[in-house]
Amino acid sequence: PADERGEGSQTAGNAMYLTLDQWNLGYSQILKDCRSSSSGNGCILILCAMDADAMCTARIVTYCLRGDGILYQLRPCGSYEALTKALGCISSSNPQEEDTTDDIRAVLLINLGSMKNLTSLIATSSIFSPSSENDTKLYVLDCHRPIHLANIYAGRQVVVFVDELAEEELPGDGDGLSGDEEEDEDEQDEDSIDDNQEEEQEQEFMDDDEDQRTAIDKDDVSIIADSEKDDASESSNADVPVEAEEDDETMAQQETTRDTLEELLEKRRKAIALYYSAGAFWGAPSSWVAYTIATKGLRFGNVADLLWMACVGVTDAYIHRRLDMGGYAVFSQDLSEHVQRLYPNDNLIGRAMNAFSSANDNTIVSASEAGRILRQQEYKFILLRHWTLYDSMFYSTHVATKLQVYMPDGKQQLRELLAKMGFPLDECQQPFAFMRPALKLRLKDAIEAHAENYGLEDAAYTGFVRVSGYKSLISASDMSYAVTALLECNTQLVQGASEQQLVDSFNIAYDALNPKSSPLYKSEGFDLSTLVNGGDLSGAAGLGAGIRLAISLQKLIFSTALNLVDKNAIVRLSHFRYAYLTTSTANKNGKDAVEAKTQHHIFSRPLALCKLATFLMDMHRENEKWVGNKARPLILMAERPEANTYVVVGYNYDEEEGVVNHNRFRKSFELAANTIKGRVAFDTTSWDANICEVESGMIQRFIEQLHYLMDAR
Repeated sequence: PADERGEGSQTAGNAMYLTLDQWNLGYSQILKDCRSSSSGNGCILILCAMDADAMCTARIVTYCLRGDGILYQLRPCGSYEALTKALGCISSSNPQEEDTTDDIRAVLLINLGSMKNLTSLIATSSIFSPSSENDTKLYVLDCHRPIHLANIYAGRQVVVFVDELAEEELPGDGDGLSGDEEEDEDEQDEDSIDDNQEEEQEQEFMDDDEDQRTAIDKDDVSIIADSEKDDASESSNADVPVEAEEDDETMAQQETTRDTLEELLEKRRKAIALYYSAGAFWGAPSSWVAYTIATKGLRFGNVADLLWMACVGVTDAYIHRRLDMGGYAVFSQDLSEHVQRLYPNDNLIGRAMNAFSSANDNTIVSASEAGRILRQQEYKFILLRHWTLYDSMFYSTHVATKLQVYMPDGKQQLRELLAKMGFPLDECQQPFAFMRPALKLRLKDAIEAHAENYGLEDAAYTGFVRVSGYKSLISASDMSYAVTALLECNTQLVQGASEQQLVDSFNIAYDALNPKSSPLYKSEGFDLSTLVNGGDLSGAAGLGAGIRLAISLQKLIFSTALNLVDKNAIVRLSHFRYAYLTTSTANKNGKDAVEAKTQHHIFSRPLALCKLATFLMDMHRENEKWVGNKARPLILMAERPEANTYVVVGYNYDEEEGVVNHNRFRKSFELAANTIKGRVAFDTTSWDANICEVESGMIQRFIEQLHYLMDAR
């Protein structure tokens, strides 16, 4: 069929990326790659980042692959070093090499890799060569932006899924695609594609009559010069002797060609610099992209579990500030339409909600309602259904910073709000699941009536919840918080070396997303099917354990933020503020020093550190201490004792809640790293551009150099 050739896919010269209308073609090509194996059953290697959106994406993709009979391997990938090792193992010819797989026909990167020059990783690997027998391709499904230009122009070796890309703003192919002229010579071989590869690419992904963009290079200049030469010849005065004109024309043409070449190259350099100077940001959540692929051209659009994964992934991007209000409204509306498509009978919603709020313990949730997805108004009260109403409001970033509950007056305001709502304090301080049903039914109307008077008019948003059975509900935000906590916090089952900890944490969090686990796991709260609102959350693993850890993490963020403020530990400089977070030990010598090396620091995990930065920013924006000319970005540095390093995160100042600005810290971090001799590593604990890791002995020097560099601009 014509569509299997990738009709309509974007192949500009040697550029390869798939936009919304061609996403399903990328999946079809993966199936074709795996089925064209010599054994007839090739495998795809899936490398997944350590965040909830990526894991939801992995669940959607693996479900589709199982349905299509494709073998796959799923592995966590938390660093550039791990990515290099994984891709190196594929091309290993040593049968004794660990993780070697002989028949991997495709590699899929989820929420990682798009901002790195992937051509430099695959350049030395024979398995990714278009001339190799297997012709393995690298597929990139990553929400991080901007996409490295080398990946866009890597030909058919690298296929990137993008939500939108302004083609007219893309610099042409050629040297210097990293935006660093010093790298031109190194990248010339990596980014250039010969004519044979280009022809093969066009046959596989586009029709022969597909419009093509032409990269700016010396050949273009020659074409321009030839065209100008022809025009000049046609318009020349016939009365002027040809002999007298030839020398002048030749010199003029050479000068025009030289000037045109320099102008075009300079224009291209500026276009590349502009492309990267916008800073880092995020595109569409990968889980939404994966679900869109599953619903367009595939037979998985009616699977509720996949829709729920998309809801969790999109919500995760929103609550962790990777998606602004406008973006979330667009994606939530699309998901709402899918919810309505799968569950068209609106009458069931009212019956279900009444059943869950009923005081009658004998109310049974019918089989048709169990597992149902509901679109309804949610509140920015963290883990409300699994906590008390008072604590959920008190510790939530939105309410705590708006009312300033960390101050006596703010705490009194919260109690006053609950009193005006008609909610007795003793009812609000017991588990929400056990509050009087009449109060729970009045919660929405009460908040709408009084929230505006306390500056909480934005406390609600359109969210998604799912019936878990046993008259219980869980929201997409609850799932996101739980999975994130399982990834960030050590549990009883996570032991061993750092790399093994990462694998164990990933497996535990991934299992928590499972709607129904193996019968071997029957403990309450292990997965969605056994979760009970107000039930047992004491398990060592599973969804219940994630909710319990998320509650503890939020309390720790709250107390740590107050501790930093009370101790005046946040230092203000001309261009940013910064603060250190260190592990406390009784003695730096002897036995305690050894224990300090192995002590776990929760804020050395990037997601937890970013949450703390978010709380601090919101806190000081609402109390107006960091506004106007006092506004500064924030840099937090958390000690990582086991590695003798500090994890550094640069957080932008957002003037309004719900606004997500581009982050330009990566370039500043790189410039500062080049001026010191200590070890500064990127992409070691996170794939976000605003995070790096600095050797402990050089951390103060790093901050000083960063200040000097920003001051010199």
